[in-house]
Amino acid sequence: MKIRQIASSEYTGMTDVVQPGRFSLFTSSTGLPAPLAPYGYPAPEHFYAILAVASNSSQIPPKIGGVRPKPDQPIYGVNTVRYDQDGSGEPHVNVDRALVFQDERGRAFRLTFKEHPAHYRSLSRDTGLKTVLGIQGIPHRPKGTLSELSSSAGWRIFSTEFPGGSP
Repeated sequence: MKIRQIASSEYTGMTDVVQPGRFSLFTSSTGLPAPLAPYGYPAPEHFYAILAVASNSSQIPPKIGGVRPKPDQPIYGVNTVRYDQDGSGEPHVNVDRALVFQDERGRAFRLTFKEHPAHYRSLSRDTGLKTVLGIQGIPHRPKGTLSELSSSAGWRIFSTEFPGGSP
C-alpha cells in the first residue's frame, strides 16, 4: 500500500466521473475523462476497463492508509482491469486499485494497493471483455448503483474489513 498527496483537482474532477452510491465503467482507454487518464496506462491491447466507484465517508470516518478522510465527503475508488503475462508466462487479469479522498484539512490523497483480491485470475489469450468483467463481478454497462457490484469488484468497507479501520 502506498499513499501520496495529489493535486486537489485530481480529487474534485472525480465528481464529473461518478457520484456517491454509483459506479461508472469505461471500457476503452481512448476518450477517458481527464481525472481517469492517469489510470489508463496499460497499452491499449492490455486494457480491459476502468471501474470508478464513489461513496460518502461517515461522520467519523476511520483512517485510510494512516490518513483520516474528511467527514461526509466522497471517497472514490478506481479499479483498472488489465491483461498481464508476467514471468510465469500464464495470461491473467490484474486489477490495480486506488482510493482518492480528501483528508480533514481538505488535502487530496491517493492510496494505491500492490495486490487486489481479484489479482491473477487466469484466462486464455483470447478471453473477451464480457467474461473478464464477469470474473471480476462487474456488470457490463456504463453506469449503475454500488449494490449491483459484487465484493470481488474491489469495493471494501474499510471500517470493518481492516483491523483499526486501515488497510
